[in-house]
Amino acid sequence: MVFPLVLRSVRVADKDSPVGGCLQVYAAVGPGPPGHDLHQGDVVRLLGRLTVPGAPTNPREIPLSLSLAHRGFCGMVHVPDPGLLHRIGHEMVPWHVRATDAARTRVITVLRQSMPGAYGPIYADLLGSILFGLKAAPLPPALVDIFRRCGTIHILVVSGTQISLLFTVVWLPGALAALYRRRRGLVPAEALRGPPQPDPGALALGVALTAAYAVFVGGGSPVWRAGIGAVLAAAALGLSQMRAVAEQHPLEIDKYTLIAVAAFVLLLQRPTELFNPGFQLSFAAVLGLAYLAPRIATVLRGLPRWLGLSLAASTGVQLAVLPVQAWHFGQVSLMGFAGNLVAVPLAAALLALGLTACALGLAWLPAAKVINYANASLLGWLVHATALMAEMPGASVTYRLASPWPAVFYFAAVAAAARWAGRWAQAAEDRSMLP
Repeated sequence: MVFPLVLRSVRVADKDSPVGGCLQVYAAVGPGPPGHDLHQGDVVRLLGRLTVPGAPTNPREIPLSLSLAHRGFCGMVHVPDPGLLHRIGHEMVPWHVRATDAARTRVITVLRQSMPGAYGPIYADLLGSILFGLKAAPLPPALVDIFRRCGTIHILVVSGTQISLLFTVVWLPGALAALYRRRRGLVPAEALRGPPQPDPGALALGVALTAAYAVFVGGGSPVWRAGIGAVLAAAALGLSQMRAVAEQHPLEIDKYTLIAVAAFVLLLQRPTELFNPGFQLSFAAVLGLAYLAPRIATVLRGLPRWLGLSLAASTGVQLAVLPVQAWHFGQVSLMGFAGNLVAVPLAAALLALGLTACALGLAWLPAAKVINYANASLLGWLVHATALMAEMPGASVTYRLASPWPAVFYFAAVAAAARWAGRWAQAAEDRSMLP
């Protein structure tokens, strides 16, 4: 059985004991597994080994990362024997946590009732994890391991991808409306410079939806990082459209400033987040998109634009997260360079269709069934493609970093190589344009 546990304390067992250096975990569980008398807020004792399924774990990092980030750690634990669980007490759960957990449970129930086919229950949980994360819809460890070996596990964890798409739902109609007003001559001449932007009202709606979604999914470093960036970008765009502000302070959005402010806010609230694998993976990925991807795209200008940007984004992110994966998990996914080209577009489509199915299903279940026919097909393609790539030779490599210095040298070398390659490609293009 698989269900969510929120870590409260950790004790490293005696290495000479029969269980052999395992971790004793006291955890408050969410909704308990079917057939077991466990409820939200129950505190249980579990004696077992916490590892990534199918991957060796850095033994020096496990006690450090769990003990420093124990107040915010939430993971999926596979318990093969119910006798390993012992209820030792109960703690009060805040009302907002109970409300959001109940709402997520209701939405997941709608997905399970409306997903067609023999794989309906598994596909419903898989779609639920894409929409709301693994905490809301636990998946079998074997299925999670397939996505991990393929390097696409991030689509099962709510992150900047979901926040960006949700913000785009409001951004795109507002931008199209601004473009329509521009072409009809309904805007002043000074507003014709630059790409069309949504009006402040649409931006405020996007911020409100982003904040509500972040609270609904339970937050987390990737969610708050993307949410803070979206709020700051929306504020800058809204202020830039106000004449009194724009004339005195021409505001420009700087991606590195957004990243730095998001990191500062998260670390100010909880400094130990710096040692959290989720925090490190999230910011490594976004820095790969911000710094590496544009320079790789310059090298790939000979390809069609959509293909070059997709390859650059996937390569930039994977190059940035490789050392973090090796340090925390002892496993590096090499298939992620290609896997994300398939998984990310499918996940984006599933996010849009899945949220639509949830909204309609809460009002009228048959409407969700119609949309989930398309979702079931997309989920089938996603699972089959991920499983195929995960089984390819060399899809994941076991490599453990024992010191942070190789990671430091790696990041310096990759950044220097990307900078040189971008300059070389730009110079070559400039020479080709000379008469």
